Amino acid sequence: MSARLLIAAAWLGCAGWAPAQTVLLEEDFNGGSFPPAGWSELNNGVSLGWEGEIDRAVHDDFVGANDNWLVSPSMDFSTVSAAWLHAFQGSEWTAYRDWNSLEVSLDGGTSWTTIYRETTIGDGRGQQLELDLAPLVGQPDVVLAFRYAGDFANEWSIESVRIDDLPPMPPPRWPELPSSFVAAPGFIEDFESGSVPGYAAVNMIDETTRRADARAWCNLGQLAPNTFALGSGSLEMGLAPGDPGLHYAANACVLGLNGQGHQELFLEFQARNLGEEQDPDDGVWLSENGVDWVQVLDNWSAATGGYFQINTWQTVRVPLGKAGIDLSGDFYLAIAQADNRAYGNSDGIAIDALRIWVEPFLTATENGAGAQAILDITEAVPGSQITALYSTRGAGPTETAWGKLDLSQPIYSLGNRTADANGTTQYVGMIPNSLAGRQLWLHSSMLWLDIRVLSNSLVLQF
Repeated sequence: MSARLLIAAAWLGCAGWAPAQTVLLEEDFNGGSFPPAGWSELNNGVSLGWEGEIDRAVHDDFVGANDNWLVSPSMDFSTVSAAWLHAFQGSEWTAYRDWNSLEVSLDGGTSWTTIYRETTIGDGRGQQLELDLAPLVGQPDVVLAFRYAGDFANEWSIESVRIDDLPPMPPPRWPELPSSFVAAPGFIEDFESGSVPGYAAVNMIDETTRRADARAWCNLGQLAPNTFALGSGSLEMGLAPGDPGLHYAANACVLGLNGQGHQELFLEFQARNLGEEQDPDDGVWLSENGVDWVQVLDNWSAATGGYFQINTWQTVRVPLGKAGIDLSGDFYLAIAQADNRAYGNSDGIAIDALRIWVEPFLTATENGAGAQAILDITEAVPGSQITALYSTRGAGPTETAWGKLDLSQPIYSLGNRTADANGTTQYVGMIPNSLAGRQLWLHSSMLWLDIRVLSNSLVLQF
């Protein structure tokens, strides 16, 4: 990046600009005449020079020597304490690029100094250009010019020029966000479709600039068949298979979820670590707005059992509700990875069998020994199997087939129920007279798919 910006380093790929205190120049090249009012051209060649197209100024790749300038109006930089140029640029036939630069004059155009030369962008429009113009602050007569020089060289275009006193906003951590949200409780994603659903978005970006990176690899089957999967599909992240490596890229699959009023959500998935080293982007992230992110898992190696469990599927469970993010409504969940080697070449992570749930909640209504009691289980996953259990001997804990229960042996089951569409079920029964003056310990277990989840436990005094 420093090679591109000759007067200062700048953030690239900004999501937008905050309202500036002072705007010195703004031009979208969409006013119907060219050059725009206040602008001028200096043509020193055989071509038409700079030309206006819809929303941009363009210099074509003419045959013959050209040294043509698109010159801005004069600007007074003595009124600001900082100055930045924000624009988008595009190029075609960049292999033939000769000279694309930004020049500045402080004496009405008599003399010029190069403050930026473009040398790195590839073909395509809409590429961010951010320049810190701090050395020009305090000058009362600043004129800028986009200079194109070459003979049958590249095409160069400039769009949306803005000069103000605010730096660009930092790039978002994950610029691509899903277009819709789905219910988080009971969420299942096995990545079997081979495509990216509407509630998901893939990010394949340069780790530093946060811009799209063709060498990154975030594959749900939309790029190529998956290499490692529990079924036919999975989420793969790393550098693209076969990449020579030693290039840092970052990947993330971002999910749009809705907690449906629940805060205490839990995430479980299978992860296969192919040789990850820890990176700041690694792990699981949460965000309410897609801009501010909180990391709730930060080390793929530690999460999957370390070195001796490399290249094996491991269960990873992550509580989500304590991160300080409001999960009760819409929110984003990102599963992310960054590193510098090709996927499957001692690097990368595979994710499969992703599940999200809420712990069931157990309540009891009773009127003493010899009377009816009602046990209600709520917040379970609809369709899951619920088992209510009790003990008259104590609060355990005891390892059982239902999980680690807060009950002491002997432990008795009240049978299985199926949670309805609202995630609820109920047990109704009589409390024996023999329990008068005694305690009863209660716990319940939810079986959803292959996951066992325990509710809260209760103790009743009769």
